[in-house]
Amino acid sequence: MAMRPGAAAAQPPQPAQRLPLATLSREELGTNWELASRDTGNSSALAKPGSRRARIAAMPGRSNCHKSRLRSKKCYFPFENAFGNAKGAKHSAVECQPQDTAGYNSRRLPVPDQTITICLTGHSTNSDNLGVGALTVAEVDILRGIARRTGLPLAIRVIDWQDSRQPYVGGPDIEILRIRGREILDPRKVFRAIRGSDLVIDIGAGDSFADIYGSKRLTRMFLMKYQAHLAGVPYVLAPQTIGPFAKTASRVLARAHIRRCRAVFTRDGLSTRALEELGAAEGAMEASDVALRLPYDPPAPRSPGGPVRVGLNPSGLLLNGGYTGGNMFGLKADYPALIDSIIAHFLGMEGVELHLVAHVISQDQPVEDDYRACQALAERHPGTVLAPRFGSPSEAKSHIAGMDFFMGARMHATIAAFSAGVPVVPMAYSRKFAGLFGTLGYNRVVDCTSLDNDAVLAAVTEGFEVRAVLAIEAAEALRRGKDRMALYDRTLEDILRGIAMRKRG
Repeated sequence: MAMRPGAAAAQPPQPAQRLPLATLSREELGTNWELASRDTGNSSALAKPGSRRARIAAMPGRSNCHKSRLRSKKCYFPFENAFGNAKGAKHSAVECQPQDTAGYNSRRLPVPDQTITICLTGHSTNSDNLGVGALTVAEVDILRGIARRTGLPLAIRVIDWQDSRQPYVGGPDIEILRIRGREILDPRKVFRAIRGSDLVIDIGAGDSFADIYGSKRLTRMFLMKYQAHLAGVPYVLAPQTIGPFAKTASRVLARAHIRRCRAVFTRDGLSTRALEELGAAEGAMEASDVALRLPYDPPAPRSPGGPVRVGLNPSGLLLNGGYTGGNMFGLKADYPALIDSIIAHFLGMEGVELHLVAHVISQDQPVEDDYRACQALAERHPGTVLAPRFGSPSEAKSHIAGMDFFMGARMHATIAAFSAGVPVVPMAYSRKFAGLFGTLGYNRVVDCTSLDNDAVLAAVTEGFEVRAVLAIEAAEALRRGKDRMALYDRTLEDILRGIAMRKRG
């Protein structure tokens, strides 16, 4: 049939345009990662090239949509056999064949959720060790303070171990994912939780990022750390003790991990030097222990003329000789005899009220339990006051804050006293005590690994006699500690503001 002059030639029907999802960034897709499957009516998952699913997906009439989260510009296939086969290998994304191209292109992408999800690892919401719990409670308080100041909406996700104790951290902004050791490499658990977050903050339980506690604990930590790197989520090492690393493999993995972190904080000078020896100190910042920021209720005013309240925190672990039962920590002091002599000394003083204060309270681990140890000591030494079985780190700190003088072997029990303005003599069994307190210029730590019973008792009794001086020294050191923690606070705020800007596009 003849065509009219000026008429355009008829065009054959064109196939629907293929839209590669991998070219869309996270911000363009928003946080609804099932957008593609909803718009196309197809829910096929990303298939590894060459797999049976990929061959089926390639058949005519089939469309494939990547339901899982897409990372900027690239799709990453989750590791298949721990870190063996994938090693972060990039697989090309399967393109999406929409059913109605015109309708798909005209539909507006959903507005991305502006909430910033922060994943806390190495933290605990219900540890029997209230010192480990203090780190989590203080960390959450710091993050909530940033949210209040900036108006940024934050959601806090805590990856935690299964435990019988009720959590002492909660609220509408808290999500707790409980896992068992064998679930660390389950992609539906840890990897999914990390990949669904905007930032990972890892505090390493305060002092566990080292190989002195055995390979099993450190291996678990590395498995979590490297899953975050595989997911491409920014990683912050919160203030903690780092090292020592005695084994070559530990040093290699630690160095590689630290160099991949967005920000690295130590809590003492010894850890900073450990990073220098590791060759990973570039950009690292020295702060202090986050438990300095642990909230608590100050004690009510007391009537003058009452007894002087002295608090003693005996370590159940040290009284039992450590996990091995054979002076595991190499104390020069005979710790059980030392505790008996300290109790006898203060019970013999006029106008002194001695409180036995537990800071690790465990039904399941008798060797760790301070409360059982305090009960036994109270029965053996009538006249002592047995402190309550605390339900949370803040409850313990509130009780310790009511003391006039404190001493103990659990570091965070002494930090609770120190940060509440109570004169304190920390009784050290490891280098972390001298590292933390020494960095702040508080030099009242007594080393139970190098001093015998008489020397430790003399240092403790001297501290009690000059407790007014100790209070002044502690106040000055606490000011330095809070200044150091302000650096951590500001850095987190800057990182979170940057994440918020990227989410807004």
